[in-house]
Amino acid sequence: MINKTKIHFYGRYNLADLSSVFNILKDINEYETTYDFYKDRKSFPYYSLPDSVNFILSENNGPDYCRGKNIDISHGYGPVVGFSKDKNSCNNLINNFFSICVYGKFQKDILLDIGYPEEKIIIFGMPYSIDLLKKTDVDDRNKFLLSKGLNPENKTLLYAPTWNQWFPNNITEKVLFKFFNIKETTRHFFELWWQDGKEYIRVEKLCKFCMENGINFIVRMHERQRYDKDWLEVYSNIFDKYNVTRHYMDDDINSLQYLKYSDVLLGDISTINTYYYVMNKPVVHLNRGKPFNHKLKTIISSMDIKDRPGYIVDDFEEMLEAIKDSFQHPDRFEKQRTLTVKKYIDFTGDECIDVIKKEFKRIFQLK
Repeated sequence: MINKTKIHFYGRYNLADLSSVFNILKDINEYETTYDFYKDRKSFPYYSLPDSVNFILSENNGPDYCRGKNIDISHGYGPVVGFSKDKNSCNNLINNFFSICVYGKFQKDILLDIGYPEEKIIIFGMPYSIDLLKKTDVDDRNKFLLSKGLNPENKTLLYAPTWNQWFPNNITEKVLFKFFNIKETTRHFFELWWQDGKEYIRVEKLCKFCMENGINFIVRMHERQRYDKDWLEVYSNIFDKYNVTRHYMDDDINSLQYLKYSDVLLGDISTINTYYYVMNKPVVHLNRGKPFNHKLKTIISSMDIKDRPGYIVDDFEEMLEAIKDSFQHPDRFEKQRTLTVKKYIDFTGDECIDVIKKEFKRIFQLK
């Protein structure tokens, strides 16, 4: 009888790379795998797991006190968002994570620079790209768009900003002021253009622009906004008027179809940009500059702005022109997208499979 290694997968709000690793390891005979999805850490049964669990695999700062050895499936370009790059970083990482998985050598070098043990680093590429790069079935695409009330004959724009500065109501102004140096919660459709009070006008102008140019428009808010989506419904009359589809994580946790069946991404610094680079699809970047958490001096998950292939816009009208050109000339930044993927991600698609099998087998044998 085989003495199986017992692995518990802990999925919080993002299922991308974590679920891809699960789908590979669950079919290997010497592993016994379980998977649980929780909307937040508070709901995770820290002490209810059996003592026999050998490893916990979680995405981005999973539970710190679970039984078993905690392996972090890093989310984004930089490993372990939330750990300061100071003298305590290495101790924090070693105490919280038995091993850390990253996209490529770029992130590995960051960990080595702060003293994380090399033998505990797994370079596994982007596991989620296994699904992203599967050939798109035209009939499936058409059925999906029709199910969302969209025209399959049209091209599709997906707006997917990051969550920075959109905070749930249970975070107090005192905490916000202390850690982020702001005095009130902010929830805006456009992080760049709201101070002049004309954000509502711009939202309608973008929706009208899409309708007039025969573009399907999907608004996909970040997973962390699932607790606080009511504010977005301020624009519901505009969305209904221009047939805009809203994608909320509570309603549809799987974003894969939204990514595969849309043609251009309007984003800023979110990891979702990377998925489009890997699929070699155009991205129009709203220039947020440095990520909001730069004041915490964290190892951030965002790449340098110069490495973001595609239009980087500061002006609203410039954004509309960039969207139009991205649909008309989707190959304009094709070479740059390829170079960016090569710099940040060592493996994509099916080449991740053998790497994951080999590297996790190695890690599971470490003491």
